[in-house]
Amino acid sequence: TVVLELKNKVDLLLCWNVLDHGYDWRSGISNMVAYLKKGGLLLLGTDFEAHKYHLGIDDPDYLKEIINNNFEIISPKVEQSKRWDRDYMVLAQKL
Repeated sequence: TVVLELKNKVDLLLCWNVLDHGYDWRSGISNMVAYLKKGGLLLLGTDFEAHKYHLGIDDPDYLKEIINNNFEIISPKVEQSKRWDRDYMVLAQKL
């Protein structure tokens, strides 16, 4: 459920190595879209594969579709050192 006090009020969301650790990444990304105001920035980095401490993203194409439908992509891959690389990294501005 969306916390109404945050709906359309957030300027920046940093979600790095988070979605793939939760139990419901679809709710997580839905909340991010709802919380960010128009023009707000999302810096997202996530892995896709499930493993020991990660439940993973079971439908990476759907995640990318949500991003593409709700955001203008500023950078398809945020440059980081090798240590911080994720399967999917994006800096995007909410439409």
